[in-house]
Amino acid sequence: MYVLNEEDFDHFKTINTTLFDLTSKLVGKLYAIYRHWLDNEEVDWNKDCEVCGKVIAEGWKKMENDDTGSDYNTLLPIIEDMTDSPLFKIEFSGSQDRKIDDMKGIYFHPASGGHLFSFGGPQPFGDFVMCTAFDHLLIDSYYSRQDILRIELFWADADITHQRIVTSEGRHI
Repeated sequence: MYVLNEEDFDHFKTINTTLFDLTSKLVGKLYAIYRHWLDNEEVDWNKDCEVCGKVIAEGWKKMENDDTGSDYNTLLPIIEDMTDSPLFKIEFSGSQDRKIDDMKGIYFHPASGGHLFSFGGPQPFGDFVMCTAFDHLLIDSYYSRQDILRIELFWADADITHQRIVTSEGRHI
């Protein structure tokens, strides 16, 4: 079965850094989207909006079987079908009376999770603080440790839904 070596430790550390950077950029993008909405939305559409951002793992890369015992090619599509929760997610509803500085403190969570990377026992290669997305990937996802090393792509989605809310009589609220 899987045994951590220095090359894999370095790869885990690189994935963590990549996810931290991607998550930080997502938070910045959401801040910019929300700021733009606050400053520029038309009067009839400026009552409310939904903002959502998420970081996702997409691992598909055909792999040869190895001595780790993982059947990655069979399991990956199953894992991706079963995984409906992103590695990192921010979601909130905003309105013109809620200014960005107030929202930033409430909704824009830090990308750093705070837990140390550890498989237990002595750490011959050192340790590092896991970002929130990597922590979720390692601890809460269906990916095995060796399969995390095989994930090829991560991406972030940043969405805003503009909302025009009216009563049944057509009155804008």
